[in-house]
Amino acid sequence: DDESITPVAEDASVLIFADVLTPVKLEKMGNEYGIHNAHTFGMEPHLKADYREAQLILPIDNGDVLIEWRSDDPGRALMKRELPLIIILMLSTIAFTWLMRRGALIKAQINDENVFLLEQSRQALTASERRFRDVIEATTDWIWEADSEARLTWLSDRFSGVTGHHSDDWLGRNMLDFIHSDKILFHHWLLNPQTSSNYTLKKARYFSAQGHQRYCNVVAKRAIMDDGSMGFRGTVT
Repeated sequence: DDESITPVAEDASVLIFADVLTPVKLEKMGNEYGIHNAHTFGMEPHLKADYREAQLILPIDNGDVLIEWRSDDPGRALMKRELPLIIILMLSTIAFTWLMRRGALIKAQINDENVFLLEQSRQALTASERRFRDVIEATTDWIWEADSEARLTWLSDRFSGVTGHHSDDWLGRNMLDFIHSDKILFHHWLLNPQTSSNYTLKKARYFSAQGHQRYCNVVAKRAIMDDGSMGFRGTVT
């Protein structure tokens, strides 16, 4: 585009710059672009290296030139470094899962055994209660329970059959209101926790629902009630 130059009719000259790509220059050039161990091969077979290689074929007039270099393999390096940790983590997870599952199975077995024992205890308790109820219904005695202040909290069914009184009329009332003889001694035992745990009152006097005077033997015992408080249980013959 320079108009001051006059073209000539002869063939134009060509200026060629040749740079011999020696192994040193080739390796230096590769390092500038982040590839390592760049070198040339002919097309003859050669031994493979331990690392992954990348190749480039350059065609020339009298054959091809194969340029080869070492290619970075971050995936393989990562696996070499991380794979043992992954395996250890996987084995730890499997072991932890197995231990958790084993613990859950052991707890389930223990729970099943506890449920079985609880059911056996419940059946035994039911049988004991049934046996106790049959004995109460068959005996001529009546059974009573009272709180720490000697107030009646439970009376067996035989109470009504023997005395003629309704149980509901006496629940909440003091046992001393029912017994009319030796009341002082019985009162002293009921309200004095320092005395013995058992007490027997013979030939105690009471009145039936019809107003008839009758006599009985009272047996009393200190006991712990279902709510944990101290109370009394006993029988009247």
